[in-house]
Amino acid sequence: MSKKVEELGFIKPDLFKISVRALIQDGDKVLLAKEDYEGVWETPGGKLKEGESVFDCLKREVKEETGYEAFPEGILDFVVGRKPGYNVSHLHLIFKCRLNYEKKAKVKEGVKTKWFTLKELKKMIEDCQTDWHDEKVFTQILK
Repeated sequence: MSKKVEELGFIKPDLFKISVRALIQDGDKVLLAKEDYEGVWETPGGKLKEGESVFDCLKREVKEETGYEAFPEGILDFVVGRKPGYNVSHLHLIFKCRLNYEKKAKVKEGVKTKWFTLKELKKMIEDCQTDWHDEKVFTQILK
């Protein structure tokens, strides 16, 4: 990487991760997940593995965290940033998804899921109880 690019503050590829997130909404409710090691509720999702397609990653992560098969309906937004205290930047691709409720698989150990109303979601944002990468999309659906 040239010195000029580094001076401009571009993200170095070896310090950059891609994650996918699923906004799952049913009427006035949104499905969120919380892993035991996380302090906040967030949209189901996670990091893209090397060689994995974005859609395969999204489906895998949603199934691991919710037990349901996901069907992406389109990309809602993307968010780039870094979680405080971490030295790796993330690009979060946030997709609107629907679920197949007919068959539920076992959820990954240590993950809880819960449906939240839009009113509860608004309060969670006000109280800083959502993860940084979801706030932009949550704000859009609360309009």
